[in-house]
Amino acid sequence: MLTKKQIKKPSSRLNKLRTHSQLKYSNSFCKKHKSHKTNKNMEKPNANWYKYPFSEINNNYYDYGINLIFTKLIGQNETFKDAENFPNNIKTYIWGQKGENDAEDWILLCKLTNGKYAYFIAWCDYTGFDCSGGMKLYISSKLDMLVNMAMDDKYRSKYLTFIENKKN
Repeated sequence: MLTKKQIKKPSSRLNKLRTHSQLKYSNSFCKKHKSHKTNKNMEKPNANWYKYPFSEINNNYYDYGINLIFTKLIGQNETFKDAENFPNNIKTYIWGQKGENDAEDWILLCKLTNGKYAYFIAWCDYTGFDCSGGMKLYISSKLDMLVNMAMDDKYRSKYLTFIENKKN
């Protein structure tokens, strides 16, 4: 058993690194590097962000067909048929997050050419979608239904912050 003298307190440098790391991933600015915004991946999405997960949809090798990734919202009438030929029918990219294998999820809130809204989320490990990954697609005729019922608290909060910042 270690005595109190043998247990070292963490160095102030370690505490500074920990604090910097925590700030780096929070919604505030990092005090050390005032020039960078901390949530730079959460913004108006770019179609190029989704090339990789979209390329896996309807790929016969994997189980990422529209009918398999579609997730019905309770009390909503939409079915996987409302997705039509997603993602080729995306009219407007509203909000999202650029994903990365084994790190961040790909998140997309968009409007489709049929007037419905879609919320898409995809994730995978470092090897890609073929080993350990998944996708979900929610469709609704009402944007607020997707925000309130499909998004988890983390992404709902980020989306609402995005909307608030957009107003200012």
